[in-house]
Amino acid sequence: MKSPFFSLRSMLLIICCLGHGYMSLAQLTTQSTSPLTAYGSGSNMRLVDMPPVPQDLDHSIYLDEGWAPGDILLENNRIIRECTLRYDIANGYLEVQSETGIRATPEKEVEQFFMVEGDNKRWFVSGLLFTYDKGPLSTLMEVLVDDDTQLLFSSRIIITQPNGGFTEQRRAGADAITSMQEDKYYLTEGEELIDASTKKKMLAAFGEYQEDMKAWAKANKIKYNDQDDVIALVQQYNAITKN
Repeated sequence: MKSPFFSLRSMLLIICCLGHGYMSLAQLTTQSTSPLTAYGSGSNMRLVDMPPVPQDLDHSIYLDEGWAPGDILLENNRIIRECTLRYDIANGYLEVQSETGIRATPEKEVEQFFMVEGDNKRWFVSGLLFTYDKGPLSTLMEVLVDDDTQLLFSSRIIITQPNGGFTEQRRAGADAITSMQEDKYYLTEGEELIDASTKKKMLAAFGEYQEDMKAWAKANKIKYNDQDDVIALVQQYNAITKN
């Protein structure tokens, strides 16, 4: 399953339909401060030009509660370099600290972002860069395996509002909302995203190598609810398809 459209390992990849160049994860992670400095043709966006957090956002839940340094590439090749950010996965906003308060941009306007947490460097890409058989997917997904076949991971919070919407009384009530976390894996095949959120779907995505991968997973006691195991499985798939 080769992926010429979005081979994140390439030194430089041009996405024709968007007209942007994308750096490989290896290139990004070798730059300790501003991994998007290579986007020389991009326009630096000032934080003051980013709108503040919308006042009507309710019940923000963050991918990680703390703030982290990083860079953001927005649509139209706009770049926010060396900022401090966090990702609200309940409302779908990327928040950025500024001298004038917290600023925010909706995830649908973000093409990718990069954040550093200690020694851990994390890279996220927009589902809108791909086609998906269930329709456009604007969520931002973490790149867990960066190879010919990529493994992407999406974590979202689905919030159900009470009938009639929110009131101040409902906001204060313990039963005002219900929420559910939805974690999903995806694999890439060319320009397409493939739902790999279950064992059956992931094995089916391996195509002619399905039985080989099933046997390898059994021999290595792979647990499909363990992220490290899923990463190892996709890494193994990439290894055998290169031979």
